[in-house]
Amino acid sequence: GSSFFAFFLWSMLRAGLRQWPCLLASRRVVSSSRRSIHRATDETNTLPMKLTYSRVGMVPVFVACHCSGLHGPAAAIFGGAAATDWLDGYLARRWNQCTPWGAFLDPVADKLMVGTALVAVAAAHPSAVLVTVACMHINREIWVSALREWAATQKSAEATASAAEGERDAQATEPRLVVGDLGKLKAATQFVALQLILTAYVIDDPEQAAMVYYLGVGLLVVSAGFGVASAWQYTKSI
Repeated sequence: GSSFFAFFLWSMLRAGLRQWPCLLASRRVVSSSRRSIHRATDETNTLPMKLTYSRVGMVPVFVACHCSGLHGPAAAIFGGAAATDWLDGYLARRWNQCTPWGAFLDPVADKLMVGTALVAVAAAHPSAVLVTVACMHINREIWVSALREWAATQKSAEATASAAEGERDAQATEPRLVVGDLGKLKAATQFVALQLILTAYVIDDPEQAAMVYYLGVGLLVVSAGFGVASAWQYTKSI
């Protein structure tokens, strides 16, 4: 009986020793997963990310104010969105809190607000110039977004082919779309132009309102030119 008990204990101990490396590996995987989850949570809970989220949340509030005739609050909301667009990027770089999710969401938040504002001002005073320029801006964003998606697909295909061959460097031939000066000029003039147009709705003096409004429309036309030029630049780069 004692011999059987000793053999049983030894068998259980040996089985445990054999599974110990697997248990260690499993604990490392679980620990790594937990760290990844905590890290992802921390990365999305930073002040720059909260500012970006707030910019997305401003979009329906802007629509509600604009459609209700509350042009003052609508202009203020758009101005706040433009300010947080600069601030969240500045803080993320200064505090070293740049993340892939933030890099993705930041331009998306801009496009949501700008696209909504373009539709709002074009619907409020549908002139041929304003509608055409709004269409140019929106179609430009669709085109560039499609280019980025295609470039990402090509990058993935190149990386897969390079890994299979084990010879070529995937970084050597991957398509890249880097924001250039024309794209930055387009964004800056676009925000200023829309802010001028929205502010014109608040001005009581008809002459001053008209001057600010048409200044905004003119600047929006210039911004559309920057947008088309930058889209062509992106297209040639890939």
